[in-house]
Amino acid sequence: LINATYYWYTTATGGSPVFSGISYTPDFTVSGTHYFYVSETRPGCTDESGRTPVQVVVHPYYSNPDISIENTTN
Repeated sequence: LINATYYWYTTATGGSPVFSGISYTPDFTVSGTHYFYVSETRPGCTDESGRTPVQVVVHPYYSNPDISIENTTN
């Protein structure tokens, strides 16, 4: 919504928002399924909307393996 303020929470009810804005980029270090709950307010309104769940799936990050070769001959 235009001019709406979005609030991101880690709980479905209660607590304080962890972020305020349209796009939230969490800093996850653990893979798995995580949930956030987003509400919004509009200019001139004092009440927040109900919270909508947002599912975030973080897949494990695999880096290229280090390979070392020892005792080689030409």
